[in-house]
Amino acid sequence: MTNFVQLFKNMLSDSSERVALIDSSTDREVSYAELTTRVNEIHQLLLLQKVGEGEDVSIVSNNHIDQVASIIAVLQYGAKINGVDLSSERIQSEIQRIEGVQGNLSRQVIVMVSASSSKTEILIAALLCGAQVVIMPENISDDAFFQKVKKIRPHIISMNCTFTEEIIRNSIYPSINNAKMSHVMSLSHTRRMVYKQVRKHLMSCLGGCVQNVTVYGTSPLSTDVERFLHRIDFPYRFISSHTPLAASV
Repeated sequence: MTNFVQLFKNMLSDSSERVALIDSSTDREVSYAELTTRVNEIHQLLLLQKVGEGEDVSIVSNNHIDQVASIIAVLQYGAKINGVDLSSERIQSEIQRIEGVQGNLSRQVIVMVSASSSKTEILIAALLCGAQVVIMPENISDDAFFQKVKKIRPHIISMNCTFTEEIIRNSIYPSINNAKMSHVMSLSHTRRMVYKQVRKHLMSCLGGCVQNVTVYGTSPLSTDVERFLHRIDFPYRFISSHTPLAASV
């Protein structure tokens, strides 16, 4: 059984009013101090219920901030989240990746589309890095998503395959699939320049500051979307999803 106590020690001793989590649906903000308090409360509930170290704990929750506190509390307690394959090594690896994106972690903003289906290690690693995590609902429209990310200007975005394909097909393709652009892209000597402009356009749509996009799902992106992202050299990676963290009720 992985010991998460050391991993969470620094975060749970943080009594600052720095914003840890923002629920974009309600604009509710939770500071690191408030998150720590909530985690400790859930920790006490686990003690009262006499949950044993290493036992499986199931989390059934709507997609909201208290779900994040529950995840942290269970892992810090020493129990396991039912159906989630997670280890300190996975979290440490994610921390290293996040630290590599930008040095000033306290100012780093990470947008996650739906905490319930996001990769657990990204969520936990971001908080352990002292970043600010913005949770967006999975059913958000493309326009609303773009408006929010332009306002937030995140450094890292994590979203599932379905939503990624939606925004590429509905918002990015139409903006570049016109007769003039098709003619320019057919000219080999200008193609590289066009790809650079398309990548810049997509970056701008995602807030202008994004340096890495994580796409998660049970299967990779469609061939045409994957080819498109590779062609414009877009900084993304695909990681296969685990069993969902929680069932939405």
